Amino acid sequence: MEDEARERLIAEIMILAFAVDRRTPYAVFIDYSGHVENLNIRIVESKENWRNEVASATVRSIEQWHPFKGEAELPFLEAKRQNLLAILKEHDVQYADLERIETVAYEYEF
Repeated sequence: MEDEARERLIAEIMILAFAVDRRTPYAVFIDYSGHVENLNIRIVESKENWRNEVASATVRSIEQWHPFKGEAELPFLEAKRQNLLAILKEHDVQYADLERIETVAYEYEF
């Protein structure tokens, strides 16, 4: 039953991502790799400004890469679904509702 719920949520997430692409100013890239059960979704500023990433999500289901065990995955997927629903409804990304991840990039010049 949990597998069916997981599959249903992932399918809904993909449909919602497609709807965000079609019904909002944003462009959405969806990539599902079945052989490793990896789903990547990137939301970018627009179809013209596709290099300007607004938000992204990665869902990894292969056990060695997956950050969750067992039941924790379903709430994680549901949160992604809810975020996409909010973007679709508001036609805007609600940054306050998203997890903020900071990264550091280093460049070397000689």
